[in-house]
Amino acid sequence: MQETSKQELGDGGWAWKPDRDLGSSYSYVGDTEKVVSFCKRTVIPKVGDNVKCIVQERIPGVALSTARWWNGTQWTGPYEATLEEKKFMDGDVGPATGCALNTLWFYDEDEPKIAKALKWESLAESFRGKEAPPGLYDINAIVNKQGAYFLEWTPRLGIDSELTSQRAFTNLSDVLEAIATGGSIDDFVNIDTGYHGVRLSVPPYPCEDKGLADLKIAVGTAVEGLTSLWHGNFVMVGLKHTPKGLEVADPYGFVGMAIATDRSVEKGFAKIAKTIKTIDIAHLQYRTDGAKIVTADIEQMHKYGWPTSPYLTIAEKEAA
Repeated sequence: MQETSKQELGDGGWAWKPDRDLGSSYSYVGDTEKVVSFCKRTVIPKVGDNVKCIVQERIPGVALSTARWWNGTQWTGPYEATLEEKKFMDGDVGPATGCALNTLWFYDEDEPKIAKALKWESLAESFRGKEAPPGLYDINAIVNKQGAYFLEWTPRLGIDSELTSQRAFTNLSDVLEAIATGGSIDDFVNIDTGYHGVRLSVPPYPCEDKGLADLKIAVGTAVEGLTSLWHGNFVMVGLKHTPKGLEVADPYGFVGMAIATDRSVEKGFAKIAKTIKTIDIAHLQYRTDGAKIVTADIEQMHKYGWPTSPYLTIAEKEAA
């Protein structure tokens, strides 16, 4: 983390994070008294007091994820960036989730400003020395007018930004083969647009209680409007084929993602809304304010001096 004074940063509160997966609802951000109260009244009664954790100062700014593929010996392909919102409901209300919506783009520079700030290029030697396995590696950071502040590493090939980013690949199997064999993916990535996604679910999601999942409230919920598991702008995550048609299979209620490709943030999320209207699932849940949320983050990034992509626009005006 770069050094700067509390006066420059302001009072953003604190973030409490356990060192093991207790569920996203156990990550908490608040002022000092609220964090202490959360640990005493929520964490300890449910999971005990023997939980290793970290407490991080919450720095005001925009949460930006930066990722790049590693082929076992060197970085390959363009840098990618993701803005995401974790809160379950519109207006950032409700419990945290893994991801509720996201917008992703690829930088056209060989080494964008965020990569320089995170000293990304210098990591290659360390990765080779540690024999880091091939894959997609991500740094979560906060960016503001003072700089970029490292939060955590996330080695990843999962959901949701990965499913969103895969729409940029001309052929996913070619990308994975190149990564696994130490090759380059430069020719397999379309960087001249933006990629957007919204998570779809049914109850009991976002509850992470295994007892509720064992009741299988969501399992068997009929899915109409989709002709296959890979249908247009929909990506299946928790569905299954049955003799009666598609049904929800995930006991936690994670259905899948609606994904769109468009240079305009506004148009991208409008496409997603159109896709969702064609899907008929009882009690379907999703956020509808993606364009508003992402636009606010992009405008804030630009105000801080952090570029996005020349191929990404906000509504009808350029975003970079």
